[in-house]
Amino acid sequence: MCRGRPSRWTSYCQDASGNPASPCTAQDLISYPIGELQEGTPYTIQIQARGADGTQSRELFGAFTTLTSPRSVTEANVALIASESSRCAAMGGDLYTSPSVRGQVPVPAGSTLVFEGCYRVANSSCIDAFLPPSGNKVIKCVDDITNLLHSLAPPGRGPVISSMEGTTTTTTTTGGIAPAYAPTPVMEPVNWCVEEPVECIEVIGTAAEAGAVVAEAVGAAATASFLVVAAAGIGLGLALGVLLAILWNPHAGRHREPD
Repeated sequence: MCRGRPSRWTSYCQDASGNPASPCTAQDLISYPIGELQEGTPYTIQIQARGADGTQSRELFGAFTTLTSPRSVTEANVALIASESSRCAAMGGDLYTSPSVRGQVPVPAGSTLVFEGCYRVANSSCIDAFLPPSGNKVIKCVDDITNLLHSLAPPGRGPVISSMEGTTTTTTTTGGIAPAYAPTPVMEPVNWCVEEPVECIEVIGTAAEAGAVVAEAVGAAATASFLVVAAAGIGLGLALGVLLAILWNPHAGRHREPD
């Protein structure tokens, strides 16, 4: 939310009869989205209005400072997950679990522990056929990794919205939101590939961790791709919007069948 100087912002507000109004009413409000702003940063805003003849008729200006919010995932935790994910991939691992979800992830039977949180699974032949990711694909075959991803997917499938972790849209008698029958926090998978040589693994952490780790990939000499689990299959790719379109609209893209 931005707050301007009240005397400047309210000087042009009018009531239904055209008389000056203070405070402003809904009919005087015009909203414009402002994005890509930094936290805790001062900004100024200036708006010029022009009449029908093209001349400037009004000018509004103000200043505001964006709010700050505590980080849901610390930089140290993101760096640890990125570093250990790359290490796991380089050591031939197939699966890495972040410290916050260990003990909640049912590691596939027959897996070999490489180091704490990193595992080499018995069968990853299905998902390996799609790695490293190229474009946006839908995986419909089965192996230990895909079975695990389906078992961890929240009710309704799809990407997790962090602010709604562990909840459903079912309202209670008191008007609140009922808890979902799903692990809390909800877990989110990401595909992580180190670059030289190219080795890929699946990283499982909380939704907040997944978002932060994807953003960290460039600085860690790695690439991170989204994994979206749905009834139609598992979407793998860099463009989340494209994956959603493919998974929920079969005519929006091609599905790759298992070899």
